[in-house]
Amino acid sequence: MSRSSASSPSRLLPVISGLLIGLIGVAIALTPHLLSGGLMPLQNMWIRETLPENMPFSLLPLNQYYLLRLVGVLAFAGTFAGCVSHFIFPVRRRSVALGAVLGVALGLVVALAQSFWVLAQGLSIAVSASSIAVIYFWGLLTGMICFSILALVATYVFAIGSPTPSAIWWALVAAPLTSWVTSWATIAGPIPGDSTWLGYISRFLPAIIVGLALAWYGVRPAARLLVWILDLALLFFIPITATAVQSAVGMRVLQGQVSEMLQYGIEVFRAQLTPNSPQLWVLGVALIIAIVGTVVRVRGSRRY
Repeated sequence: MSRSSASSPSRLLPVISGLLIGLIGVAIALTPHLLSGGLMPLQNMWIRETLPENMPFSLLPLNQYYLLRLVGVLAFAGTFAGCVSHFIFPVRRRSVALGAVLGVALGLVVALAQSFWVLAQGLSIAVSASSIAVIYFWGLLTGMICFSILALVATYVFAIGSPTPSAIWWALVAAPLTSWVTSWATIAGPIPGDSTWLGYISRFLPAIIVGLALAWYGVRPAARLLVWILDLALLFFIPITATAVQSAVGMRVLQGQVSEMLQYGIEVFRAQLTPNSPQLWVLGVALIIAIVGTVVRVRGSRRY
């Protein structure tokens, strides 16, 4: 047996392992929606009047009111696959990263194809859909494809594990990951007092994620402080931007008028830029965690 043929299985194993990890990541990401019933949420432009319990099965909860949750599904799939892959084959990290990207891509293609096929049938896209329904369908599909591509980039970045890209991407996925975490609350149904706890989780979990990421990243060389500033800026602006987009897209009264939706989104965004904005508390929590974590990390490294 030649050396090249003997090494082929060892080269394929990281790719196959990464592929399986990517598929598992997508499966876990879909779990909250599937455990809550796996039904397509009610649609404003469904061709037939249908009760919520009679909506068809869909791997993704496609709906303009579920945008943050949808992005959270994609973010978790990429983050999980990338992080797990990072520790599987440290010697062949690029191979396992490639496999993870392929696995996440395959899983997302299946989920998107099945879900949008169901949505297209319900909206009668190919037959007699209204112009607003067509805009809604293709706009939602385009957005999901774009965020799916970002999920693949996140998979690769976390799998490779380069410090600077990883630190930046933790800030990018912090808010979507939080949306995915809070989506688990829909499985058991409403619990007395859960809205308060969910509010705290939604607001401060991104701060914990970013703070820990910065503590891991460190401050040396001093140029890394630029990444600290960027991550804190992302932590501040991503949630309020997401809220503005969700508010604009979810406004039924605007009837798909893009200019009015854009104007409403800008108003919501500006309304959150106040001196007493709750996001400033979030920044404070993240900064405290990052500083304390950095001090503990430096002292620990000096001790050993």
